[in-house]
Amino acid sequence: MKVLFIGSHDFNSKSGGGICSKRNYDAINTICGIENVIYLRLTELDKSTFLKRLYLFYSKLFRNTTKEVLKLNNVNQFDIIYIDTSYNASLINKIRKIGFRGRIIVFFHNCEYDFRLSKKNKLWKGYVSKKIVINNEMTALKYADYCIFLNERDLNREREIYGLSPKRYIICPMTFHDCFHGVKEKINRIQHKKPLYTFLGSYFPANVRGIKWFMKEVLPYVNIQLRIIGNGMEKLKDEIDCSCVELIGGVDNLEAFFLESDYMLFPILDGSGMKIKTCEALMYAKNIIGTPEAFSGYDIPDYKKIGACCYNSKDFIYTINNINMPRYNKDSREIFLKYYSFESGVEKFRTVFEKSKS
Repeated sequence: MKVLFIGSHDFNSKSGGGICSKRNYDAINTICGIENVIYLRLTELDKSTFLKRLYLFYSKLFRNTTKEVLKLNNVNQFDIIYIDTSYNASLINKIRKIGFRGRIIVFFHNCEYDFRLSKKNKLWKGYVSKKIVINNEMTALKYADYCIFLNERDLNREREIYGLSPKRYIICPMTFHDCFHGVKEKINRIQHKKPLYTFLGSYFPANVRGIKWFMKEVLPYVNIQLRIIGNGMEKLKDEIDCSCVELIGGVDNLEAFFLESDYMLFPILDGSGMKIKTCEALMYAKNIIGTPEAFSGYDIPDYKKIGACCYNSKDFIYTINNINMPRYNKDSREIFLKYYSFESGVEKFRTVFEKSKS
């Protein structure tokens, strides 16, 4: 089975989208064989001037002309064309027009209507972004042969917004290559004067809102050391005047930071899709204290066994002031191995690709 993988994420990126795309690519390679999968990364125009940016939006909205796709020779050498984000799904119409007769699969990283429009945009940019999102997501729901969603919430939200259901779909939650190298006994021997809570997330609106809310509404009432890690988070430097907060910014390797943390802290107040950092925390056998949004899409039988799910500031304050768990959480680790390891994700993808043969 030959597959054309069309994506726009950098596989070396530390962003949630880049990590998830790399997972998807690796899963498809495992199923079909790396020699049978061609990766086509979409390119964007230079955005250095207003006119070029405007043209990019115009192209995305009305034309979606991707030169590499339109120039494909013998497109029917592929059995499946996989589009790795519903934001590029209007390519389906172009692909059909150049004669492709195989199956088209679209992966939904988020409900893009909620995810992209949650960003603060200027009026014209917000209007055009909305049109782009609607055009692409409706095309995916109408014309893709198979849609893959990270969770039921995103699927139901798509139905709510557009009044459409995909032809066929599957739920495939976020999964991870297991790269845990810690030793339980050594991890639990690490000593801190105060419990070390680590917030992990890049300088993205939902992350910034969440951690600023926590520092205002919760931090003054608890006795912890808070560490903030994430690309661009150093921009918060001027807003932090508490000695108990360590602002690190972006790092190349997170493993050591995971292992020495007593608790992972995810006070995410809004969003879409699934939170990659939650999956990583489960992999590293961590205690996790977060909001319902942080756990959205995850099957957690009992939050108390892995930490806590907090609905408001009072929940966070009470939990942090009363919780006492070993640094290595075997229940988190077991949940990861059972539901969110890379191998379990491969089997979900295999189901889609096997069914797409018929």
